[in-house]
Amino acid sequence: MQIDVASRDATADSMHVLTNVPANLDDAGVATLVKDGRGRCARVDRALFRSDLDGLAAGNATVTVVTFEMTGTRNVQRLVVQVP
Repeated sequence: MQIDVASRDATADSMHVLTNVPANLDDAGVATLVKDGRGRCARVDRALFRSDLDGLAAGNATVTVVTFEMTGTRNVQRLVVQVP
């Protein structure tokens, strides 16, 4: 399954997408997971990033999106998605 993630304000420098991260893992723990490039998305254009999410079973899944800006700011969002 492929997922596209947009940077609405076009300030994202990179994005990472992780699936089914444990709910008890805080934002700092998530940042540690992506530190080595885990879940790194390909940049499609200035504000659009793409990732392949393999191995997800049909039904609900949690997707954690980590956005980094050139300023050093990071944002962690956890979303529930429906996998066909």
